[in-house]
Amino acid sequence: MNKSDISPNVWIGDESFLFDSSELETVSPDLYNPGYFSMFDVMVHLGSQGHIDLKYEFEPSMNTHIINSINGEKNWWYFAFYHEGSPEQNAYRMDHYLWKEGATLRLYKADPSFLETIYHLFREEVKRREENNGKLILNKIIIRGANLEKAFEDVEVISFNMMKDIYREGTTTVLDMLMTLKEQNRIDCDIKWFKRYGKAIINDYWLVSLDGDKFAGRVGWAYEVGSFKVWRGLHRPHIPIGCRVLISPDYVEFFWHP
Repeated sequence: MNKSDISPNVWIGDESFLFDSSELETVSPDLYNPGYFSMFDVMVHLGSQGHIDLKYEFEPSMNTHIINSINGEKNWWYFAFYHEGSPEQNAYRMDHYLWKEGATLRLYKADPSFLETIYHLFREEVKRREENNGKLILNKIIIRGANLEKAFEDVEVISFNMMKDIYREGTTTVLDMLMTLKEQNRIDCDIKWFKRYGKAIINDYWLVSLDGDKFAGRVGWAYEVGSFKVWRGLHRPHIPIGCRVLISPDYVEFFWHP
């Protein structure tokens, strides 16, 4: 992360904002190590600098910070994407969405029913993890390759701490899910670190191959994390596997994307 990055890529409605990343501290020190922060932390920083009037709170039942209002207006949600990406709908906790060099964040007014759907998914995840005594046990992992399909049920994901510079020890990500299956000899996969891919800044791990299917050019593996009850395109934002934190979703699916 560029500690002195002056970012122009933050929008609230039609208004843009600048911030100096060297000045930020996270409101989630249980998740991030010093020097790293989330999309939500950017909003808190703008509020602390007096650029916006931000009202927020941490909601334990959802394990996330939620925005109550910005400048007196309610019902905000967000688009976010990384360098060379494009706006994508999501149902991902804003304080879990890692800010990276070249990222873009845009907040918009959402329908209250849309927000309640997302909040319901968050509550279900927290409840599921509590029922499993704090363990991340995935109900289902699905793999749909070019010529194969596999499914695994009730998989306990172990943290391998491969992103230990960013996250606190014990944090579980999609990368940990793949490493768990690989260690158990359920899949054969190749995972590599990419600083860049083409022009895009990555700075994360990338799934190079899975059970014989290897990415090349624009053909390769994509994934989604979410709930069988709700689709609406919410579960596929292009977040690299190392920084997609998992609480306890219904499923994780990897699929071949030609």
